[in-house]
Amino acid sequence: MRRGLVLGAGGVVGYVWAVCALRRLEAETGWDPRKADLLMGTSAGSILATALAAGVSTTDLLASLRKSVRREAAPDARNHLPPPPRWRPLSWPMVRAGLRREIPFYAAAVGLLPEGRADSGDLARSIDRLVPEGRWVEHPNCLVVAVDCETGRRVAFGRDEHTSSREAVRASCAVPGWYAPIEIGGRRYIDGGAVSATSLDLVAHEALDEVYVVSPLTSTRYVRASSVAEFFERGLRHVMSGALEREVQRCERAGKRVIRIEPTAPELALMGPNFMDPRRRASMLDAWFPA
Repeated sequence: MRRGLVLGAGGVVGYVWAVCALRRLEAETGWDPRKADLLMGTSAGSILATALAAGVSTTDLLASLRKSVRREAAPDARNHLPPPPRWRPLSWPMVRAGLRREIPFYAAAVGLLPEGRADSGDLARSIDRLVPEGRWVEHPNCLVVAVDCETGRRVAFGRDEHTSSREAVRASCAVPGWYAPIEIGGRRYIDGGAVSATSLDLVAHEALDEVYVVSPLTSTRYVRASSVAEFFERGLRHVMSGALEREVQRCERAGKRVIRIEPTAPELALMGPNFMDPRRRASMLDAWFPA
């Protein structure tokens, strides 16, 4: 049995949910995610994929979260909002690619967002603790998905293009409108979630029998939106869920068994509409694993 693990986008809140889901998956099945024949991550999932590929256990990932989330839960914290962006569109080529129907309409709309200013130095340093600077993680099949700003197309670092794990993860996590795009080899890259929450279809023809998909940004169950912000979040989630369903069908046609792991309705209520709000991380962690 050759098994893959695909870890999707979800921001700082979705990262906590995904760590908890992986720990529960291992506890219930006895399967260690580090033993996946293929690890692929997008955005927050790229951090997890790299950590697992570097040999970090789900137990250690959970313990690390316990140390960090309490510092971020202060009610007066302002790190749930991005710094003021640059008032210029992120990528006109992405808009034009959308008009030509080369990329999904929502990915084209991302090109109209203002260019972010936030720095991802802390993220880079966290990857440096796992992988020597300038190197790719030693796992034989670890992929990190980002989007090329000039074409709107997804790139799987570790297969399509090559760079260091640090730069690939920074690129995959460059949330449009929040973080500045990351330049690699003269090209600018942004969050892989701008096109697909999981990019599951990129592994359709890999030599795998079974694929676990851990996807914080999609759902099969919803709760009614109670605010304007939740209305837009549910809309985005609905679009991303539909895209994942099509990707699952493509993998199944290629002969793979796909197991989807997605948030339940109560978990969506805990996540809230802003997946970049670190103040929600503690309650999400406690819901899965009470202190």
